[in-house]
Amino acid sequence: MGKAQTHASGLFAEKVIDAVARNKAVIIEPSWWKIFWLINRLSPSLGISLAEKRFRANVKALSAE
Repeated sequence: MGKAQTHASGLFAEKVIDAVARNKAVIIEPSWWKIFWLINRLSPSLGISLAEKRFRANVKALSAE
């Protein structure tokens, strides 16, 4: 595990622990994932569709390597 990754995981843990201490009902970290959470909450079928497209793109990219 690299130094940057260790720092990132430590920062992640700090943010989550702070959110728990503030008694937040929903904790989403990293914060840019909130858009995906919101899409899934508003339209689960859209969230599934976007996830499937992303999955297919990842499989295609991995098979091209």
